[in-house]
Amino acid sequence: MPEGGQDLAALMKSLQKAVDTFNNWMMGDLEMVVESIKGNTVKLLIRQNCACSLDFSLKEEIENAFKAAGLKAKAEIQGWDVERSGYMATVEIQD
Repeated sequence: MPEGGQDLAALMKSLQKAVDTFNNWMMGDLEMVVESIKGNTVKLLIRQNCACSLDFSLKEEIENAFKAAGLKAKAEIQGWDVERSGYMATVEIQD
């Protein structure tokens, strides 16, 4: 991933679009938050705001939100973080 300031600004704009897209799709039941960015790896927390069951692939929904933001990405769900009431996920942004 390029290191330039403009490229970083474009990446941040695309990440925000991916987060907004995901959060709009989930209508408040789930909320995506960017925890950190290191190189082309983005760490996410997906908070579950309801007691509803997930009837879809969280990995696929994350990847689709990034795709809608113009980013090709591969998501991996690490699992549930009990203390934070959310799923931990990692996304690798691909060229």
